[in-house]
Amino acid sequence: MDQAEVRLNERVINLERQISMFERMVHMLSSNLDEHLKRYDMILVAQQQQISDLHLVVSTLVNDQNRHAEVLREKLSGALHGISSTAASVNETIHSIPRLNGRTLEPESFFDEILNSGGPAAVKPKVTQPIDHTVSYGHRFNESNDNGRDHENENEAHNGGIGDNSMKQRDPRGPGGHGNDERQFSSSIIPYDDFSPLNNPHSHPRATGPSNNPPGLTDHAVYQNPNTTANPAITMVKNEPHHNGTTEVENGLTEEQYLTITGRKRKRSLFVGNFQFMKSPHSVVEVWKEYTEGINGQPSIKEMELIYQTGWRRDPAVNKRYSRRKVLCKAIETGLAKGYALDYTVNLLEDYRFIDREKGLKQPIGWLCQGQNIPDELRGN
Repeated sequence: MDQAEVRLNERVINLERQISMFERMVHMLSSNLDEHLKRYDMILVAQQQQISDLHLVVSTLVNDQNRHAEVLREKLSGALHGISSTAASVNETIHSIPRLNGRTLEPESFFDEILNSGGPAAVKPKVTQPIDHTVSYGHRFNESNDNGRDHENENEAHNGGIGDNSMKQRDPRGPGGHGNDERQFSSSIIPYDDFSPLNNPHSHPRATGPSNNPPGLTDHAVYQNPNTTANPAITMVKNEPHHNGTTEVENGLTEEQYLTITGRKRKRSLFVGNFQFMKSPHSVVEVWKEYTEGINGQPSIKEMELIYQTGWRRDPAVNKRYSRRKVLCKAIETGLAKGYALDYTVNLLEDYRFIDREKGLKQPIGWLCQGQNIPDELRGN
């Protein structure tokens, strides 16, 4: 029995020793596990911080790219609008040239014919005849009265031809006569030099004495050749003060003379001042009034665009401001084209600007001049 107890005790001691060893191993493994967990927590926190920083950087880059894309889109839309306006003006200019011999005068072929034939007057030669200085042609015509004076010009040309034939029969001109005063001209195209006797009012004295002009030809001047006697069949032309170049009128406008392809003199009013846009408009009505009526004695933007196309807004800043306000005016024109009243269209745009109706806060006019901020009812197709 004693040996059995001794063996049993030894075995119990060995088991206790092994259990204590296992306990130490468990404690060591648990401590290692705690250290690894702490390390993993630190790594997770660092990665979360890196992810948040990366998200901030990416969002900043995306916002910058979006803002840059908006700026480029506005510039591109303004440039495309200017190109389309220029193309439309060139097309209108080409198709507005009168027809000769039933065909349109294209710019290239027209100037080729001028160079090949020796001048504008030789594009289409016609039968010429000497013109006496007793028959004077008007040196300046009002553009608004051109249609009413076409019939009078035909009668004057017919009467002038009869007078020239009678003068040729009774007063043939020899080498010592007034042959240097003869001027050949084409009935379709008259060079600018053919108007030189009329451009100098002192080269021909005016006829004095009572005039038997009809009621429609009052206040007209008559130019006579000092070497000839008064002829009752001479042509009467309108008496207007002559100015070389341009003549200044009110509101910074000038009247510019120019020759048409048919040789007639025209005049048109030109704006010579620096066009100034309204600074910081506060309502849609002000922008619309500037576009349609004009402010501060200036022509309207619509009139400037109609007369000068893109020539008056070649400055990039002026063109950019025009393009932005054109968006708003185009929206109003779209509403009017759809049958909306002007007041309704303006009120619709003003209501669209509200941020807080109770406080009366509104977006600025510049915000409304962007295409994406126009109401859907006023957007074009």
